[in-house]
Amino acid sequence: MVTLEEQQRSTAQLSGSEDINSTIRQFFCSNKTYNDMATLFFNPQEAAIHQLFHQDGTFSPVTLSIFFLLYFLLACWTYGVSVPSGLFVPSLLCGAAFGRLVANILKVKLGLAIYSGTFALIGAAAFLGGVVRMTISLTVILIESTNEITYGLPIMITLMVAKWTGDFFNKGIYDIHIQLKGVPLLEWETEVEMDKLTASDIMEPNLTYVYPHTRVQSLVSILRTTVYHAFPVVTENRQNERDFMKGNILISNNIRFK
Repeated sequence: MVTLEEQQRSTAQLSGSEDINSTIRQFFCSNKTYNDMATLFFNPQEAAIHQLFHQDGTFSPVTLSIFFLLYFLLACWTYGVSVPSGLFVPSLLCGAAFGRLVANILKVKLGLAIYSGTFALIGAAAFLGGVVRMTISLTVILIESTNEITYGLPIMITLMVAKWTGDFFNKGIYDIHIQLKGVPLLEWETEVEMDKLTASDIMEPNLTYVYPHTRVQSLVSILRTTVYHAFPVVTENRQNERDFMKGNILISNNIRFK
């Protein structure tokens, strides 16, 4: 661990002013230098995202690669153990680190004069959009977090491409988790074979019902002879039976649905 930290010690010079940002971690570095890996790991997630978006200093490609891999594996692990750890902020952080890594590679390999924070923002939007498959609401959230309305169109395009790419392979993380947990949920679109079904195909012809003063023995018998556990409680409609029904017929006899 000591050797890794010594190798990742950044030699980038800080600004000439003595007012150093409180989120920058020098760790064991000398004066006017900072440790880029400690700045990412030893800060809260919100502060690390702010550093990736707005920090003009250098984050080495090795640091960004290690940080991205570790945070991605930890995010997958914590989400899989069913603890309220969250998925929104870790996805933003992983995407911002990967976007900043791409920006550094373009700077070194192609010599492009680009701003790394913009790539971090687009990377965060692409990563989070591919995980949760959100478009409009996520665009609004990212625009409000950056206070830059000019990024609206690039972020929207990024989220749409991320959603289409993710849908080509599988469903979103929340849809997959709903299926794993077996939560009953109606889909947005019905299956093809359901288009030919009518109401009579799913209605129960012989409904089991109970009265408010049913004996316990009868209730036990009903529970033993049926496969479901929800029963309508009905009463006799004595007041309006002359207007709506002929004879002494129970309202429950007209109920024919599950």
